Amino acid sequence: NATELEQALRQGGWDVLLADLADSADVRSRMKNSGAGAPLLVPVAYGATGSEIAQAKKEYQRILKGPIKTYAFLEAMDDILAFRNKLLKS
Repeated sequence: NATELEQALRQGGWDVLLADLADSADVRSRMKNSGAGAPLLVPVAYGATGSEIAQAKKEYQRILKGPIKTYAFLEAMDDILAFRNKLLKS
């Protein structure tokens, strides 16, 4: 729920946050309001339309499209973490 999310964000230590695409704007807003470090927000687009995915790609640095198989999810997370590390170094 929203309260638990805000508490977790205030605790910090997060590298990546996954959120349903429909909730991503709210989660991003809560991240800004909580003063959370710099976790990378990655929306998960499950059953989204092509236009919703195209819009999400404009708004977010990375997205995951579902359904996704376990190995593909792990590969995507490796890519996301490598991308985040690259951002932190620049």
